[in-house]
Amino acid sequence: VKRIYNTGKITISAAIAERYGNSTKNIISLIMIYALLLVNVGNYVSGAAAISTVLNLDLTTAAVITAIVSTFYFMFGGMKGIAWVTLLHSGLKYIGILIILGVALHMTGGVSPMIKEMPHFYWTWDGNVGGSTIFAWMIGTIGSIFCTQFVIQAIASTKSADSAKRATWVAFFFCMPIAIAIALIGVAAKYLHPDIKSLYALPVFLQDMSPWLAGIVTTSLVASIFVSVSTVALAIASLVVKDFYVPYRNPTPEREFRMTRWLSLLIGFLPLIFVLFVPEVLKLSFFTRAIRLSISVVAIIAFYLPFFKSTRGANAGLIGACVMTSVWYLLGDPFGINNMYVALVTPAVIMVIDRLIPSSQTHEKKAPKSSMQNSGA
Repeated sequence: VKRIYNTGKITISAAIAERYGNSTKNIISLIMIYALLLVNVGNYVSGAAAISTVLNLDLTTAAVITAIVSTFYFMFGGMKGIAWVTLLHSGLKYIGILIILGVALHMTGGVSPMIKEMPHFYWTWDGNVGGSTIFAWMIGTIGSIFCTQFVIQAIASTKSADSAKRATWVAFFFCMPIAIAIALIGVAAKYLHPDIKSLYALPVFLQDMSPWLAGIVTTSLVASIFVSVSTVALAIASLVVKDFYVPYRNPTPEREFRMTRWLSLLIGFLPLIFVLFVPEVLKLSFFTRAIRLSISVVAIIAFYLPFFKSTRGANAGLIGACVMTSVWYLLGDPFGINNMYVALVTPAVIMVIDRLIPSSQTHEKKAPKSSMQNSGA
């Protein structure tokens, strides 16, 4: 957090560009925009599942509703507005998740019946997924948090590096209980509805609640999706404006603000094109984390391994990782190797290879000390 905050930048691409230059910045921006657009495709599908369950609408119409409300949030609220809305919605989400957990455990008769009747692997540390995949998910999640644009923006918007560090600790302690609660809800949904699609594991409990509780929970679920979509879309808009529009058009603050609004409108509705074609949401979520993980690898090298100075190596590592990870994901993770590992290893390997290859660039010699002194005189 301190390293990122002290760069004084609001985008991860600009922070890394301090070492590798504008070409690297542009490549990182494009990769991050690609990844975050896919994140919002998953968000739209998740939000649409909750809305369609409650309002009895088809998934597409529910996704359009998600797009309209979320776009309104970040178009007119900006970073400060999103911050306040996030606090409000996070509180609502907590209440809603705890209500669902209570209803779920009441319906299952607690955890003990599930342990007795469900397959043993549901209660092991790695489930039926395997330790390799669990470890890959952990690496990918940590890496994606490290460099994700809306996290960087939130860090940069605080008053000091110490404030930003405190905020990350607060987020950590708030995430842990809700993560455990959601896991239990998912297992309870599988126990009560063996054939249910995972997309509906949360909203399925609404049908067994009183109207008042169902209303509160619905509000919390939809609110959490709205704010998730808004933060991601705002991050995409910031990348487009700060890394492409401003450097190339040099607009006045008023024109920059207007362009941000128009781009926000486009960014808010663009994911709808892909909603109908989205693969299974969980896999998509972890794939987008893998893409962002490759940026984190380059960022860590830039911050902590200064002897890797090559812009060529950084650019090749980023592009190679993005292409390789995408191809690996589309091929269904051949040989049982998760695409997270491909995203983790590829940029580092390419940058090491680049360091071993002599550079063809020539470096200008510094002027002699005497001439510098004469010039100064």
